[in-house]
Amino acid sequence: MSPPHAPVLGPFYSHWGFKNWLLHLHPTHIEAEPLGIWISIKGGALGSTGSQAAAQAAYAPDSNPSSLVRRESSRHWAVDDLEKIEVRRQLFTANEVRLSWRDGRTLLLALGFRRSTDAVRQALRASYPALYAERRFKA
Repeated sequence: MSPPHAPVLGPFYSHWGFKNWLLHLHPTHIEAEPLGIWISIKGGALGSTGSQAAAQAAYAPDSNPSSLVRRESSRHWAVDDLEKIEVRRQLFTANEVRLSWRDGRTLLLALGFRRSTDAVRQALRASYPALYAERRFKA
């Protein structure tokens, strides 16, 4: 469980939108709390009606609070196993966070709520300065 001061970021989606996550940033590990596919279905349905604002609202952090029940099935990634945490600005798609492990694995997490990008950059930079990198942002 996250202490009250541990930043919680997201929601993010991965695996073509089939998995959605909140990230709890701990000093020694990152906890990925699963949110299920419902956010993607809701956001997609709202987006297909032409309402980008409503689709973005489905991914708003306030619309997706953490849950102790879901956290029982969280994934935990040790910070020591990571090589890099990179935030990438994308022009036509969701901004991304790429987690790269020392063993060569990579996980792409797309940020569903674009307006959260700066807060995500700030929290990851502050939490993991030795691993943090970013691409395509103005200096």
